[in-house]
Amino acid sequence: PTLRWTLSATWSKGPWQVGYLTQYIDEVFQPQILDSDGNAWLVDAMQTHNLYGQYTTDQLLARRSTFRLGARNLTDEDPPLADGGTGAYLGGLHQPVGRYLYASVSFSL
Repeated sequence: PTLRWTLSATWSKGPWQVGYLTQYIDEVFQPQILDSDGNAWLVDAMQTHNLYGQYTTDQLLARRSTFRLGARNLTDEDPPLADGGTGAYLGGLHQPVGRYLYASVSFSL
């Protein structure tokens, strides 16, 4: 791709933290595959968004306890079709992972 970037931001206030990450991969051509007009197959661009919220305290169970809720690929973006639209994707560029919600708890004693 001509353009590929990642942007992340984190905001903290007291025990609270919010994080955001977005990744963008520009469109690419597959010259070995031709569309119906005889042009190189165009694999569309892809952008994903990740978000989490976190709370950290030293008042529970351990010296430091952290609770995090988050989502990866928040908008449930599918990888763009490659290989002439056969349903395949470019594994070296894109990941076929849908929206992923998670929760984690960590303690340090």
